[in-house]
Amino acid sequence: MAKKLNGILIEVNGDVVSYVQFNGSGRNHSLIKSADMDPLKVISYVNRKDWWHVPPMDPLAYEKRGKFFASTFSEAEFYGRPIDEPQHVSIKNPLIGDEETIERELFGKRISNPDISVEARWKLDAGLKEEALIKGYDSIVLMSEKGFERYRTSGKIPRSLELNVFLTIGRPSRSSNSSKQTTA
Repeated sequence: MAKKLNGILIEVNGDVVSYVQFNGSGRNHSLIKSADMDPLKVISYVNRKDWWHVPPMDPLAYEKRGKFFASTFSEAEFYGRPIDEPQHVSIKNPLIGDEETIERELFGKRISNPDISVEARWKLDAGLKEEALIKGYDSIVLMSEKGFERYRTSGKIPRSLELNVFLTIGRPSRSSNSSKQTTA
């Protein structure tokens, strides 16, 4: 049995699950074989977790680049002052990976570098959002290089994640207890 999900072909033969990621042209991008790696596990984890958000200064930032979240309050502080209450999200079809994997999936090559300027990063984030939406993704789950390698080989989801949710403009957030929920 084979099923294509999120740009990943999932093939089940007995107890072995093979994942083949595709680049946009339909050719194999990388072969991942792991019985533990499960995108649905990541989706479930992300949807039940508390996320921290720093409101951007640009009122059009969500429309241009999406809404960014960090795993912890202290990680979010890197970008500014996070809001006081954590938020919940609801994603269905994320692109999961480290920076290089995500950029190669969306652009076919690595674009960013360690010395990228803030303005260039914002432009890149806008391009990531645009390409991801074209390919059917509703969000990006970003892992560190080491964290993504561990996830690929063992299925273990890293504790430290960054999340970019592509919002539908004009759709209100739903409140759940004292936490807000953002739906992609």
